[in-house]
Parts: sequence; structure tokens; C-alpha cells
Amino acid sequence: LSAMEPLAQQSGLVDALLYHMTKKPHSVDYEDEISSRVDAIAVVVNLACAEENKIMLVYHPGLLDAIINIANHDPIDEAREHAAIVLMNLAYAEENKVHMVNQDHLLDTLVHLLSDVSPFTRRYASAALFTLACTYANTAVMARHCDGGILEALRKVLLNDPIDE
Repeated sequence: LSAMEPLAQQSGLVDALLYHMTKKPHSVDYEDEISSRVDAIAVVVNLACAEENKIMLVYHPGLLDAIINIANHDPIDEAREHAAIVLMNLAYAEENKVHMVNQDHLLDTLVHLLSDVSPFTRRYASAALFTLACTYANTAVMARHCDGGILEALRKVLLNDPIDE
């Protein structure tokens, strides 16, 4: 992890990763571009593990929106799982919690991920919701979101998730 902080500070790195995460695949290079997107978000997962990077990443223009878009719409399971991990890792920074809860579509995205086919993605999304809710300023907002939609989604996961962990 010690290499992640200086790596994230490299000029243009996050923008290059963002480019690969948002690039629309063309039929000619479809497999390579999918692999490039998954690899780019995997690098962001690693960067988001370092405490020193969490605030910079959450405020980097377009990054959170790209992660949210991948989490909601990417057809590749691994990409959605990586997006859930990034959201969870960024949510662990106390300074990010209120900002993230107020980010357009972030809470809806985490609720959406609670019903993903991957049990790991569901687990990361629930962990992100838990850590965001651990800040007093977020509790009422989250409890009222979509008329209790977060609480209902979590209730369904607890009752219906086939994974017993």
C-alpha cells in the first residue's frame, strides 16, 4: 500500500484510468477494451485502499460518476464488483461520508448493488452502506432515502440472500 499514495499523485494517472473506465468499446477491439476497463477500475480499487488517496479520489472530477455508472450499467460482473469495492473503500474515509451520501445516484447505486448476482458485490455494497451510516449526519438522510428504500433493500438481503455469511 505504501506505493499507492505516490502512484495516485502521478500527473495524469487518474485521468488516464478514468478514460479507460469510460471508453465505449468498439466491436473490433471489444475484448481488449473490456479488459482495459476492468483493469483500470482494478487499479482504482488498489489506489482507494490507501488512506492518503481516499479524499483525492472522491473529489477527482468525473471519477465518482464513472464508478457509479459502472456499478449500475456494466455487463461485466467483475467490473461491478470492483466498483462496489471502490465505493466501500472511499466510504471508509470519515471526510468522504457526507459528500458521498449527497452525491447524485450513489445511494440508489448501492441499493441496486445489493441485488447483484455476485455475493461479493452485495457484501461490498452493504459494507459501504454500513460505513456511510456510521456518521450521524447521514443516518436520517439514509433512513428516509426513497421512503425507506435502503432499509427495505437491506431487510430483503438479510431474509433472502442465499449466502449465509
